[in-house]
Amino acid sequence: MDWKNIKTIFIFTFLLLNLYLGTEFYNKVNPDLDILNEETQKKVNEIIDYSKSLPKIEKKLFITTGTVKEFTDEDIKEFTNHNSNQEINLGPTNEGEDKRIISAILNSPYPFTPDSEVKGQLEQFVENYIPNGEQYKYWKYDEERNIYIFTQHLDGIQFYFENYIADNNLTGMIEIYVDSQSKDQNESKTSKHQITSYRLTQMELNKEQEVKKFLTAEEALLVPDIKPRTTLEDIKLLYFTSINNESIKVFVPNWYIVTESDEWMVDVTDSNDIKLDQENEEESEVE
Repeated sequence: MDWKNIKTIFIFTFLLLNLYLGTEFYNKVNPDLDILNEETQKKVNEIIDYSKSLPKIEKKLFITTGTVKEFTDEDIKEFTNHNSNQEINLGPTNEGEDKRIISAILNSPYPFTPDSEVKGQLEQFVENYIPNGEQYKYWKYDEERNIYIFTQHLDGIQFYFENYIADNNLTGMIEIYVDSQSKDQNESKTSKHQITSYRLTQMELNKEQEVKKFLTAEEALLVPDIKPRTTLEDIKLLYFTSINNESIKVFVPNWYIVTESDEWMVDVTDSNDIKLDQENEEESEVE
């Protein structure tokens, strides 16, 4: 008897039951959650300073499960056939080969200009080098490691991962590694940038349950303890999980709230909020 699989199935069933019961309870307590009243808007205006319009939920949301994809020899061939200017391997990790991680080294580096249309250039690279690259969207630039990061998305809504690609960590990400070479000072003060390699993980996704009632962006902003007159830098929908399990994760739509000093995740189904740890984070995002 495979106790590991039984344990995984039990955890998954228990999580879905909790999410279902929580959603039903929240719907009873907040039957008109989708109606934004003037009082709510007034409270939001007192709390935040934001020059843009707050986003609306214009598509269906789902409680979603993700399981790890293990790549095969056929997958490796597909990457190479998609673009022959790369050497594809599995892993490596501290324990050797890992079928969950694609590692690619470019035979000839891919040049790009970081000062102009970075996002578009990187999207073009992903399209040219990675099969099914449309499953990923640009996320951010990690200045400390000098890498650009894409994450998987579902119907345009990206998945948030607290950690980067690592052993025993279920993610759907692309890490693009860049080499920066300074030119002669007499020529230019800028640097020559080129993509030399990338790593990739992928989740196999399943929509488990549609979310019928959910918090609006305005209502989500009233959940965390945000001080009055705080500058709101960004708010967007993401799929997020606070449950860490090696083989399966359950993702719930969350409002990702970024202020001048803090970051929060607010569950759209039950208004639970989590303050994210920003320690040692020095990252730049491209809109």
